[in-house]
Amino acid sequence: MNEEQQQRLEADLNLIKQLLTCPNGEEQAILHANSQLLGEAFVEVMKLVAAKMGENGESNAEWLQSFAEGLAKMMEEWEQLNNEVIELYNAGKYDEAIPIAEQAATLALQLWGESHANVATSLNNLAGLYRSQGRYEAAEPLYQQAIEIDKIALPANHPQLATHLNNLAGLYESQGRYEAAEPLYQQAIEIDKIALPANHPQRASSLNNLAELYRSQGRYEAAEPLYQQAIEIDKIALPANHPELATHLNNLAGLYESQGRYEAAEPLFQQAIEIDKIALPANHPQLATHLNNLAGLLAKTDRPKEAFKLMLKASKIQDKTIQVIFASSSESDRLAHIQEKVRPNLEIFLSLVYQYLPHSQVAKQAALNLVLKRKALTATALAAQNQAVFHDRSPRLQKIFRLWREKCDQLLAFTYQVPPPEKREAHKQQLAQLQKECNELERQLTREVPEIAMQQQMGDRRAVASELPEGAKLLEFVRFRVFDFMNDSWQKARYLAFVLAQGKPSEVEMIDLGVAEDIDRLISLYRESVMKWPEASDESPQPPFERGAKMEGGAKMEGGA
Repeated sequence: MNEEQQQRLEADLNLIKQLLTCPNGEEQAILHANSQLLGEAFVEVMKLVAAKMGENGESNAEWLQSFAEGLAKMMEEWEQLNNEVIELYNAGKYDEAIPIAEQAATLALQLWGESHANVATSLNNLAGLYRSQGRYEAAEPLYQQAIEIDKIALPANHPQLATHLNNLAGLYESQGRYEAAEPLYQQAIEIDKIALPANHPQRASSLNNLAELYRSQGRYEAAEPLYQQAIEIDKIALPANHPELATHLNNLAGLYESQGRYEAAEPLFQQAIEIDKIALPANHPQLATHLNNLAGLLAKTDRPKEAFKLMLKASKIQDKTIQVIFASSSESDRLAHIQEKVRPNLEIFLSLVYQYLPHSQVAKQAALNLVLKRKALTATALAAQNQAVFHDRSPRLQKIFRLWREKCDQLLAFTYQVPPPEKREAHKQQLAQLQKECNELERQLTREVPEIAMQQQMGDRRAVASELPEGAKLLEFVRFRVFDFMNDSWQKARYLAFVLAQGKPSEVEMIDLGVAEDIDRLISLYRESVMKWPEASDESPQPPFERGAKMEGGAKMEGGA
């Protein structure tokens, strides 16, 4: 035993002595005052001391053993809660994660007091969940508390402090508070330089974060060397074809695109995509993001047909993600996913077709398909849940539904996992098996819940065209913001109308109805006129239809909701 180990043992024994001799009820205060000692090693020493006391027939042996077991149980529970929070966060299930994160933070405070690194970890995780929901005012003080605890509980220049500084800076960046974010990112980089090896992956992440801030401010010359440093570190520190390298290549490509350096940007986007295909599970959302990014560059450089093909691939990946998320997430998490991912991606796809491919029948068919799919996918999971849980169906069906949700949870977690190179094949096989099990359970539900099959058919224009009455036409209205690919900016929203005739799925019409603001104003005026009929009397004429009656004539969908 070296000198440091001897000193630690003496400190543990001294703390145990204080616990054995303190007045009843003061144990927690003593533990909090010595929280830096509380860990698995301390619990093991307690158990050894308790066993020795038992051999000597000392009266407090049983109490000490029980106390040690209680501490061990609390520590294990905190670890489990923390891991569960991370898993739910990675799966985008923020509503489910928040109460568990709050429980973990409460347990950490109870166990370690207000000045322990594990308390900082719990507060940071809870803040991250609030931030993901856009609850910035709730997140900020938690991040700040975590940082203050780090400064007290950890050695100077500890990597955890750098991580928490990065997170608070990211929050400020999300709010557009760039002047507040920049010094925090810079502090994190300086800590990393002192605390970590020269080519540590966390250093690359910190450099990338500051580069992203500079890029968002238009400070391209300051951002470029930081991106380049991050990529060089990745190539040394990470295994070949690592997803983090793909992310940093994609970000540098985005910088070059913002500068108009398209020839430099394109091969980096392509490298990122090739790495994603090797390193990530099939249908991983990052691949869809990187495909869309390259598609944006292709549209900007007058190659809309190539851009269309990539966006179509990305949309198919997004189909899978939406299906799994909507099968097992809360209502608010679904709405958040629609707002943050589903709607913008749909609007960008429609913008490409509207601006560059309005006369392409293939593009118009794909656009209508995507509109129908987005409507159907968001309704399918709700149909299953409502019919299987809230309606009076058999217990067996409810059991199938619960199993389906559990498998969807596992599938989502596996989809977001990034296995090490040596486990990629095994991970791929597990993912395929989970997908097979999910599909089989969904087929069982579909057989007994017709609403699910109906919603899924809605996502295919061929099925819709075949179900329309003879001579009928589907008129599908879509409100969408127009994305300007040349300037990377959103323009005023417009309305499109898709027309699909019965039995003619290959003859889709797409009509530009104009600026949405003008149409919305007219719709509002029309609704007011319909809803404000005068009171009926013997003398006054009756309205031609009931007040508030639903008028047929087509469906309206705002951006894929």
